[in-house]
Amino acid sequence: MRPLSKRPGNPLGARLRQRLGLARRAGSAARIELATLRDAHERLQARFDLLLESTSDGLWDVELGERKLMDPANEFIWSEQVRRMVGYGGLLERIELAKDLSSALAAGALELHFQPRVDLASGRAIGAEALLRWRDPQRGWVSPGVFIPIAESRGMICALGRWVLGEACRQMRAWVDAGLRFPGRLWINLAAQQLEEADLVASIRGITGAAGIAPGCLALELTESGLMADVEGSIRTMATLREDGFAIAIDDFGTGYSSLAYLKRLPADKLKIDMSFVRDMLTDRHDYTIVTTIIGMARNLGLEVIAEGVEEGAQAQALRSLGCGEAQGYYFGKPVPAEVFAEKWLSAA
Repeated sequence: MRPLSKRPGNPLGARLRQRLGLARRAGSAARIELATLRDAHERLQARFDLLLESTSDGLWDVELGERKLMDPANEFIWSEQVRRMVGYGGLLERIELAKDLSSALAAGALELHFQPRVDLASGRAIGAEALLRWRDPQRGWVSPGVFIPIAESRGMICALGRWVLGEACRQMRAWVDAGLRFPGRLWINLAAQQLEEADLVASIRGITGAAGIAPGCLALELTESGLMADVEGSIRTMATLREDGFAIAIDDFGTGYSSLAYLKRLPADKLKIDMSFVRDMLTDRHDYTIVTTIIGMARNLGLEVIAEGVEEGAQAQALRSLGCGEAQGYYFGKPVPAEVFAEKWLSAA
């Protein structure tokens, strides 16, 4: 398969050649001359973004092409500075991460960790959130902040979402079969791109039904920004899932610039205050005011409030005094593997 940038008549290849400014020398090696490392990074990033917008075949072409670029035995030669620049987090690493993440997903090599959600009045666990984790054999733990955006760009996020839901249901079934009582609901994140799937509701029903997990055992979190991409479609999807018995929460609330006119129409049960406001609420009067406003607005709309990112007892106390009912964060417990979570938070049925 020829690299995408070399296919004759391919407009994307022409754009790549133009943006990269590759100089080719007939019959001999060519050296890519880049004015600065900043310019090199911008050009490479532009190429990567263009290619991720192309087809899946295009990505594999790029992988072949980039390996050729980085191979000193082939026709392109890179300076040592550029080689060091395109390291972890650079163009080649992102391409390799995308490929390895796809392989890990296909092999079932991903993991779920569970973080408790507590009642602020009693301190008791009233649920947990299932969080995706990836431990790569070579890299070790890869941050979700790194691989989730790549999955979104690569078009893998919907497949990841289905895997998370299926694995969460499998784990819930295992706990039930082991005679353990799970307190409340297990919360699962839905990505914005999943809301665009026409068969999302049928997929969720099929996965939960196959595992024998009732909707009343689960809750779904949808980001505010994701909901705003197609408000009317989101409302229909949320209403159907809520009628089935799933609880619905609007995640990262306060960061998506949603219209209050739409907010009052969303069939949700809870608002989740984004951790960026909770983190500094005791030292930043603006964050404190935002948290206070969200709690008051939610109460007036008949919604419960969850605060995420609680790391200190003083934050928990302040949130409780403001009327926030639920919270999660390192102060109560970090995300941990299923067996560790069960030992600490689950009891015999």
